[in-house]
Amino acid sequence: MKKLNGRKQNYTQGEQTMIKQTIMAALVLVGLLVAVSDANLILNPGFEQPGVDTAAGHDGFDDATNDVPFWEDGSPGQNNIITGTKHVGANAHSGDYVGALYWPSSLAVVQTTSHIISAGEEFTMTFWHQGGFRPGDAAIYYLDGGTRVDLATQAVSGASTWTEIQFTALATGASVGKFVGVSLQGTAADQVWYDDVSLTVVPEPASLALVGLGSLLLIRRKA
Repeated sequence: MKKLNGRKQNYTQGEQTMIKQTIMAALVLVGLLVAVSDANLILNPGFEQPGVDTAAGHDGFDDATNDVPFWEDGSPGQNNIITGTKHVGANAHSGDYVGALYWPSSLAVVQTTSHIISAGEEFTMTFWHQGGFRPGDAAIYYLDGGTRVDLATQAVSGASTWTEIQFTALATGASVGKFVGVSLQGTAADQVWYDDVSLTVVPEPASLALVGLGSLLLIRRKA
């Protein structure tokens, strides 16, 4: 019902169709935003693409050819240390490979994604780890002129079985317009396995609010 000259009138069939179409369009837009928030920004998250070179059963994260696709050595100058993907079969959290990091504790593997940070975004990093009986850490970072700047870090304690870790980071003013990435760090004098790494982003709340507000304005305009 709508008011016209103080009297309530029924919406015409055309107006009802327009309102339904507007609502459906808004729902589709919200669905797209939710789908974006669920998409994993990390490529080769389970290290199932091992690369080409092998050493002691491992494929290096980074040498002259950057062996493991999409992952890079986060510790330049320490490439000689045995580290990379490792075929462990049924012992992997999923698939057949894991990301294996060894000493020293400064050793890290990183992946900078193609996602450019927008204001108000929230990122969630999730991964599974096993081993590493001395603490390491993980981080969500942004790339600033080639330098990794952490948005948030998470300690990784030792675990005898596969353990899930999840933490979040909010975009900062300095990070807006820059690429987001993740890093996984080794542990002192120990080895640690990583698997199924995920980084998702939730759009700023204002984006969802604008979709809803725009829909209401269209409905009122048509009414």
